[in-house]
Amino acid sequence: MRGAWRNAPHGTSLTESRSPAGPAGAGPYTPGVDLRQLSDAIESVSSRYAASLGIERDDIWHILKLQEEVGELTQAFLTRSGRARTRGRTPSEIEADFRAELADVLCHVLLLARHHGVDVEDEVRRKWLSRR
Repeated sequence: MRGAWRNAPHGTSLTESRSPAGPAGAGPYTPGVDLRQLSDAIESVSSRYAASLGIERDDIWHILKLQEEVGELTQAFLTRSGRARTRGRTPSEIEADFRAELADVLCHVLLLARHHGVDVEDEVRRKWLSRR
């Protein structure tokens, strides 16, 4: 679904769309990851993984996989915040679990958006960055 990022000029990214100071009222902004490139890389990994296991990544799979990852993030948060058992893990392992689950949720949000042709960068600009 390379065409999913349909409305942005070629070669632009969310990280390039803002001045260094950001929009009025926003704090300093340092360019970082290009979401389109990140989405491409995540799609490549996910599609190879799914193919190796015979998984069909359809509408249902995408939303249920995201839900699974949000559940795992919730569990990691509860453990990190002392609201769930540590199961013998050290504080650094608990922190690593939390960070890893955040990454999983982000990746699956990008996969879901890509699957449905949603340009996340455009939507972030419209929903978040246009507010002053």
